[in-house]
Amino acid sequence: MMNPHVSHRLSLMAKLFIVIIFITVFEGAFRKWGSNLFTYPLVGLRDVLALIGICYGLANGYARRMPQLTIVIGLLSFMVFLWGLIQVLINELSPLIYLIGLRFWLLYLCFATLAACALTVHEFRVIVRCLIMLLLAMTPLVVFQHFQPPGSFWNKQVDESVVFTVAGDVVRTTGIFSFTAGYTAFMGLVTPLVLLTMDSRYQIWRKAWMSWLCVAALLICTIVSGSRGAIIFTGLMLLLQAVLIMSFGSGKDRFRALGSIVLIGVITLLLLLIFSRAVDATLERFELASQSESLADRLAYNFLPQGEQSVFGAGLGMGSNVAAQFMGYGDTFLLAETENARVILELGALGWIVLLVKLIGISLALYFGARLARRKRRGGVMLLWLSCGLALLSWSIVGQLTINALGYLLLGLALLALRLEREGQLQ
Repeated sequence: MMNPHVSHRLSLMAKLFIVIIFITVFEGAFRKWGSNLFTYPLVGLRDVLALIGICYGLANGYARRMPQLTIVIGLLSFMVFLWGLIQVLINELSPLIYLIGLRFWLLYLCFATLAACALTVHEFRVIVRCLIMLLLAMTPLVVFQHFQPPGSFWNKQVDESVVFTVAGDVVRTTGIFSFTAGYTAFMGLVTPLVLLTMDSRYQIWRKAWMSWLCVAALLICTIVSGSRGAIIFTGLMLLLQAVLIMSFGSGKDRFRALGSIVLIGVITLLLLLIFSRAVDATLERFELASQSESLADRLAYNFLPQGEQSVFGAGLGMGSNVAAQFMGYGDTFLLAETENARVILELGALGWIVLLVKLIGISLALYFGARLARRKRRGGVMLLWLSCGLALLSWSIVGQLTINALGYLLLGLALLALRLEREGQLQ
């Protein structure tokens, strides 16, 4: 039952959070089907909204709801701010690149933290519904894109570049995003939310069939994505959800989980038959990838530092593709393509501290999530944090505009869910 005493009015912070989501998701559509000139106006608009959210959160004292967290984020932000200034002086960097770095590192991190402090349980549910409705709306489009040739208008890329293919003429779908990375990150954001809705106690949907519709949409979008990362991630999340239910759920939960696993298996088999073209292309891509690199090599490349490191680092913001554009190198990454390498190469010694803070923060969140899961006999929040931890360690959060916003929005939702669960509001 819904709590009749919970206000259904959305606060300014919730409205800002939702608008930022929609701008982040739809800006790619404006860029590739309209004009690339939309990029910076739309990014600038959501940046201004995030800044308004930070001011609103600070002015209303929401940071006091999670004082330890906000103190850590505040100290880390001050260290990054000061370290970047030192890098500008020592490395003789452009102040503009420094400002770009502050934007990538701190703007959405601070917004997500204050949003997690400010939002209510009703607003959490509304935001989750909005994200999943975007997934449902995008499903027909990605299916249509899958069956279209690479040169189709619907598979158009920004600046008329050629869309990536899985094998032959089978494209890697992008949905309404301008590039495959944005679509893959969006899938990483919504996957744990879709699985969370399967537990009726979180009260996301009033009707159980909506949860199954969302699961079907998630599976379809994953199968036709052509992304090894998306396929492995979705499979891993399904496996982890089953493990969490078996570990923390009641006897009734475990019985229901077994039925759900069987039904998801049946749905998956049917979808694999329907989208056999996507399956064949993906299997070919996995086979070709395994010939060029092993899974261990790929994991090491994604998670371990690379390149020549220095004490002070190359400079705050130097790892972002926006900095590369301003410096005349095009839409590329100057330092590294992976997140952990980019963090350390940008900040040097401070980068190692940031990485350590990330690992400690993720570990603590999983520890508290496990305690709550044991007490409440449900693991939805812990699943959300497992997804968030992978995102913080592997997504291009400080390097790419869309993923920067999606990654920190996921962090904000994970922090909010943990806070609401600890306060007993997620009934």
